[in-house]
Amino acid sequence: MGPRGDARVLEWVKPYKSGLPVPPGQKVSAAYAGNSPNSVTLRILTDGGHQGMGQFAVFDDRVEVEALTLSRASVLMSTLLAAAGGPVTITASDWRSAVPHSRAQGGGSK
Repeated sequence: MGPRGDARVLEWVKPYKSGLPVPPGQKVSAAYAGNSPNSVTLRILTDGGHQGMGQFAVFDDRVEVEALTLSRASVLMSTLLAAAGGPVTITASDWRSAVPHSRAQGGGSK
């Protein structure tokens, strides 16, 4: 994807035939209804017929992994660990920053 601040950003994508028109050089977020009324799947689609799965931001002294879900983040981390071929230290993780405060705190009525 190119530079972002002091990092070089790499995007992890996989083929995904959505059938949705995506303008060249752009991305589209698409929400798909699941099997139950409360289930929705979000897909980030690229103009090349791919689904965005996450990003690596590579700095001089570290790599930051971003993904929409914990399961995708774990796959990205596994890929990073396999590519590193040596010891890797995980210094921090943050999975709540993207979750609205009321949900992160167990908000809503019971």
